[in-house]
Amino acid sequence: MSEEAEFSRWVVADEIGDEMRTMNIEATPEELIALTARFELTGLERLEASLQIKRAEKTGLIEIDGRFSAIGSQQCVVSLEPVAFELDETLSCFFADDGVEETDIELDLSDEDPPEIVENNQIDLGELTVQQLAVALDPYPRAPGVDIPASGLNFGEKDDKGDKVPENHPFAALRRLKR
Repeated sequence: MSEEAEFSRWVVADEIGDEMRTMNIEATPEELIALTARFELTGLERLEASLQIKRAEKTGLIEIDGRFSAIGSQQCVVSLEPVAFELDETLSCFFADDGVEETDIELDLSDEDPPEIVENNQIDLGELTVQQLAVALDPYPRAPGVDIPASGLNFGEKDDKGDKVPENHPFAALRRLKR
């Protein structure tokens, strides 16, 4: 990655052994502001994760499991009001060492995703958490009680085929001229 991520917490892949390690990470106020801009949120008050990391003895893959939580707000797609969110989600992923060929990785059909490849012997746990946050965010947040407004079209007239036609559509004036 050529640009620096907004929320980076690096771990060296070679230092990960077969014993479980727990890492707790939390975004600073400056990182929260940068992430708010990245995801076009109206606010992000907290982002933290507790991750368990270990290398699987059988496969040699690096396993990362844990939870992340976030508190913030997004803009309602209808009213543009802030809509609060509070997330508490699990995350799970695998990483394979840089030198491992993709054909050497054994995949099980029950696996959700193939393993990511470790680049430069480092894994960015912060960016991993941010990617999971992006997936968990509601793509179309709505404020409580807000409905999409009606289109304003009045279906009164019928066309030549007998289908109802809206009276106030862009070509209504042409229809009146035709009469």
